[in-house]
Amino acid sequence: MSKRTKTESLGFDDLSEDIFGLSVRAFHTVVTVFSKPKETFAAARLADWNDRRFTPSIRLVFSVMALLTAVRFLWAGDTSILYETVKFSVDESMEFASESARLAYLEQLLDAFVVAFTPTFMACHIVAALLLHIWGKGCSFALRLRFYFLGLLPGTIFSLFSVIGMSHLHLGLWAAYGLISIIVIFALDFLTVFRGGVTGNTLLAKAWRSVLFGLTSLVVSIATNVVSVTVAQIYLEFFGSQLAQ
Repeated sequence: MSKRTKTESLGFDDLSEDIFGLSVRAFHTVVTVFSKPKETFAAARLADWNDRRFTPSIRLVFSVMALLTAVRFLWAGDTSILYETVKFSVDESMEFASESARLAYLEQLLDAFVVAFTPTFMACHIVAALLLHIWGKGCSFALRLRFYFLGLLPGTIFSLFSVIGMSHLHLGLWAAYGLISIIVIFALDFLTVFRGGVTGNTLLAKAWRSVLFGLTSLVVSIATNVVSVTVAQIYLEFFGSQLAQ
């Protein structure tokens, strides 16, 4: 009888939560981590993210990376700087029986790279979170993961939009655009943890820890590309079609 009463008490608010709750919380989390990062870091210390007011940071970063994979044609298509970079590397190190075989191999390599990129990105940053101790004493591994991916979130979101802009640029502007993007991402990483997460008795102490976070995030993200390409090449060597001669 009590179960029936609880079921009958469900209303429109409950249905709205079922349909829109996750999206609303995710949007709220993104807005807050930009505007009031300290609030999101405080919520991360609670098991339920302050009564589920915020979406877990690891889930959000993974979702953004999934979106990045969905728009792969913008950053890994045959007109992208990534395509040109991989093409140059392949041309320098491998020989093919024909031009069609070379283009087919490039396409397979980029497909494998895109598949490997998101899990590699997450795995590399999880290792970095394990090794980086800037959040104060007594932080468990789980809490360090929450903090680390909160700090990563604004820069990751910016990356999603920056690749869209990159797809419309002239080839000669890619280097400058890429450098500006790196600076902006570093600044977002630094400001997010400086305003919300890192500990320190002085502003200088907080600043150098925030710089360390930004540099770590940057190096790991660059390494992710290298590791993902390597994984893709290994996969094609063992499981792909034998196009190279």
